[in-house]
Amino acid sequence: MKKAFFSRFNDFFGELMKSKMFFNSAVISTVSIGAGFVNFLFTLIIGRILGKQQYGVIAPLLSFFLIVSLPASALQMVFSKDISSLLSRGTFSTLKEYIVRIFKLVLFFIIIIESLLFLSLPFLKSYFHLNENLTFVFIFILSGLTLFIIPFNSLIQSREDLRAYIISNVIANLTKFFVGVTLVYILSTYFGVLIALFISQGALISFLLFDFFKFRNKNLASTSGEVEKDFLRIDRIMKSFLNSFVSVFAFQLFSYMDTILVRHYLPEESGVYAMVAMLGKASFYIASSVSFVMLPLMSKDKKNMEKSNLKALLFLTLILLSYIFVLVFGGNFISSVLFANKFIGMEKILSLYGFMFLPYALISYFVNYYVIKEKLFYSITIFSGILIQYFGMYFFHADLIQISLVVGFSGGIVLVVLLADLLLFFKKKLQ
Repeated sequence: MKKAFFSRFNDFFGELMKSKMFFNSAVISTVSIGAGFVNFLFTLIIGRILGKQQYGVIAPLLSFFLIVSLPASALQMVFSKDISSLLSRGTFSTLKEYIVRIFKLVLFFIIIIESLLFLSLPFLKSYFHLNENLTFVFIFILSGLTLFIIPFNSLIQSREDLRAYIISNVIANLTKFFVGVTLVYILSTYFGVLIALFISQGALISFLLFDFFKFRNKNLASTSGEVEKDFLRIDRIMKSFLNSFVSVFAFQLFSYMDTILVRHYLPEESGVYAMVAMLGKASFYIASSVSFVMLPLMSKDKKNMEKSNLKALLFLTLILLSYIFVLVFGGNFISSVLFANKFIGMEKILSLYGFMFLPYALISYFVNYYVIKEKLFYSITIFSGILIQYFGMYFFHADLIQISLVVGFSGGIVLVVLLADLLLFFKKKLQ
């Protein structure tokens, strides 16, 4: 019986290594880890230049920017899923009309979100303890640009175009790195980071436009065939968006609200915590690379979705455990050597936070599975975790160790519930 088990495991692992999912995930993981390393160097350098006070301002603002960009993430999931389906069927006439429609939809979202942000400006200035407007103007502009590039990114993801994905990442990250470091060094203020993000977005848009027109001229210039009008219905797209948005919003809020809450409860420690959180949340680069590959694969082959899901989870878990090993045993080196002890105290919570945040990387993978299944169970579970984390920090925020434990406790509960749901589904399917 033991031999049979190990034989099945070896067959499963061998099949995993030979699969397209493994190859694409390995390539994208390499690119993502490379991008993560560049971002780490970027954070290391600007953190040492700015110090914990100024970094304690910009880090929560960037977390807020990620939350504001949630509609963009949800739209990309919907667009990628739909475009993958159209490409697999070869219905380019419908795809051409679909692209026109989603650009109009993105424009609508830009107008709505920018209006809401402008109206909320007085509250944001008070909450983040900032009295000037220019910082938030940059955040608002960056939010609009992030929405604008979503159709282009969705097309690259759906085509599984590794070359375009690599080039776009190189352009965005290297531009941000070199421009950002230069401006922060010259200006000695966090505004250099915001300006660098704006310039890197512009450089990325230039490449995405080139890639899009190249694809359009090759595949969409002269299309024929019947257009699937039901597929183009706005109510169908919006229904998918709402399902995706609730899931993405819930998870992003769940995973980034800790940095914002620390800025509110412990503003003097927010710089140290933000740096620790940045290192802990680097595991998202790994999880997002697997998710990036799996979304189009699961959209094209829903019958074998559960089997593909299991392979991806195994692959993801193995890599994440390796990353946690580095954080646990390299905390003192990171604090004393790489950051020159400018973030005093980070070594005390870095390994703890890295371990506490491990469930979040695994939870982030589940969002694709539940969006395609169109189940609200994921969102309901995440919102429950949000309440646990929020009220946990409300009562336990005496120091960063307490906050890290609250983060780990809430994430652990959510992961256990999601794994239980997945295992129950497999059990029913096997029966």
